[in-house]
Amino acid sequence: MKSPAVTNVEKNAQLWQQMNPRISEVENTDTLKVHSSLIETPLNTGLIFKSFKMESAGSNKNEVVDLSKKIQAWTSWKEKHKQGIEGISKINSDIILSYLSDMERGLNTGKRSKKGKRSPRRLGGLAFHMVKLAKFFEERFNKNLIMTKGRPKSCLTREEVHEFFEEMSNGTIAKENGEVYKSTPDFVKDFISFWNWYMRVIDEENERIDRQNEDSKEKQEKTFVPDLVKYLSRGDFMDTNNFTYFTYEELKMVIPELDEGDRALALFLFDSIVRSPNEIANIYVNDLTFENDEVWVNVRKEISKTYERKFNLILCGDIIKEHIRKNRLYPEDRLFPHYFPKTFNKHLQKAFIKVFGNKVTQGGKAFSDITGYSFRHSGCCYLRSKRINLDTLRVRGGWKTFKRIDYYTKFLGLDGRISKDMLNEEPSVNESLMKLVERQNEELSKMRERMATLLAEKAVNGIEVRNYA
Repeated sequence: MKSPAVTNVEKNAQLWQQMNPRISEVENTDTLKVHSSLIETPLNTGLIFKSFKMESAGSNKNEVVDLSKKIQAWTSWKEKHKQGIEGISKINSDIILSYLSDMERGLNTGKRSKKGKRSPRRLGGLAFHMVKLAKFFEERFNKNLIMTKGRPKSCLTREEVHEFFEEMSNGTIAKENGEVYKSTPDFVKDFISFWNWYMRVIDEENERIDRQNEDSKEKQEKTFVPDLVKYLSRGDFMDTNNFTYFTYEELKMVIPELDEGDRALALFLFDSIVRSPNEIANIYVNDLTFENDEVWVNVRKEISKTYERKFNLILCGDIIKEHIRKNRLYPEDRLFPHYFPKTFNKHLQKAFIKVFGNKVTQGGKAFSDITGYSFRHSGCCYLRSKRINLDTLRVRGGWKTFKRIDYYTKFLGLDGRISKDMLNEEPSVNESLMKLVERQNEELSKMRERMATLLAEKAVNGIEVRNYA
C-alpha cells in the first residue's frame, strides 16, 4: 500500500520541528500555529557569551543573496574589459588584467595572505583601485605601474610612490569634485598587494631564465624589480575613523519608533555585531540553533568576509525567537527576508533624528549618517565597555587582528588596569577547578565513611569481610 504523499505544508512543519523541537510545535498543519507558551526562557540580559571559529564542513547550503550587486558588477566589468581597459596604456591594462586573473583563480598569492580565490567584492575593489592608480601615475609621473623592459628609468621610485600617497592623504590630490580621498589606506593596501604579486611573478620568471641559461649558450637577461613597498604602510595613512555612535540605552529609547520587523533587526545587529549588509542579508533560520535556552548564530564561511564563526546572542535571544514565530519563518527562510539596506537605513535615520535630533555623535558623524553598519561599531563598543575577553570579542566580530578592537578601546578611554573587583566578578579557571576538586574530595570522604560503617556492621553480625585490595 502506498504511503500518502507529504504536502509542502507538512514538509515545512517537519522542517520546523527538526530545527528545534524544544521551542516549536505545530498543532495544526493547516494553520501552522506555534505555541508562544513554549518559549519560556528569561530575557538574555547577561554578558556571558562564547564565540568560536567554525569548520565549514557542516555549513548549510543556503543561497547567497547579493544585495550590494558586487557579483553582478564584477561579472559586468570583466565582460566589458575582455579586450583591454580603456583610458590607460596597454602595458597597464595587460598587467592589471593578469593580476586580477591570478587573484580570481587564487594564484601567486602571498605566503602570509589568505589562500584561495578572491571574492567578487574584493576583485571589484582591486580593479577600481588599480585602474585609478594607473591613471594617476601616467598623468603625474608619465610612468606605468611597472617598468618597461630594458628601460630601468621607466620604473616608479619609492620616493614617487610615498610622495603620491602622502598627497592623496592630505588632499593635495583630490577627487574631481574637490573632496579629499577618505580611502587612501585602501589604495595603499591594494598597491602593496599588487606590487608583491608582481615581484613574485618576476621572481618565477627569473628562475625560469636561470634554468634556460644553464642549458643554452645564449644567455637571457633577467629583470630586476625594486621593492617599492618595503617601507610603505597602510597604517601611516589611516586617520581617525568617524562613525555614528550610540549607546545601548539610546538604542532602547529609539526602538519604539521603529516598526516591529526593524526592531528585531536593529537589536540583532547590535547584539551580534555582524557585518551589514552582506552577512546580515544571508543569515537563514537554519543558521540558528537553540541550546539550553540560548540562541546561537552560525555565520557561514561563504558569507563571511574572513572566517566562519559561531556565537550566542546575549541581548535579543527571546525577541528573535518571537520574530521567527510571528513571521512563520521556516529553516530555509532568510532570518530577515524583508531587509533592504537603503530602506532600513532611512527608517533608522528618521527614528534617531526624531528622538535625539540630528546631532553629531561622539563617533564624529551625525544621526543622519546612521546605517546598519553603525550597529557593528556601537555594539562592539558596548561589549568592549563590559571588558569582555578580547579573543572572544574578536571572533564574535570576525576580525583577523585586534586593530579594530584597539581603536574602540581608545575611543572608550579604556586602559589596561585590572582591579581586584574585576577578578572577583567571575571565578578564574583555577578557582573553578579547585572548587571541583574540593567537592570531589568531600564526596570521596563521605563514601569512605559509609564503607567503614558498612564493614563495621558486617563484622558485628559475624560476616567475614575479605580484603580484595
